[in-house]
Amino acid sequence: MRELDAKTITENVAQMCKEAAYYLPEDVYQALKKGRETEKSPAGQNVLDQ
Repeated sequence: MRELDAKTITENVAQMCKEAAYYLPEDVYQALKKGRETEKSPAGQNVLDQ
């Protein structure tokens, strides 16, 4: 059985999470943009701006 270093796994998973949060598919980006345009709550708008 192959052994993997826990630190390597942690670093790779962290990097994948960052990329998944940053590089959004176009349809997801457009849905968030539309949601921002219709959001009435200032707090909600702020969250969607981020």
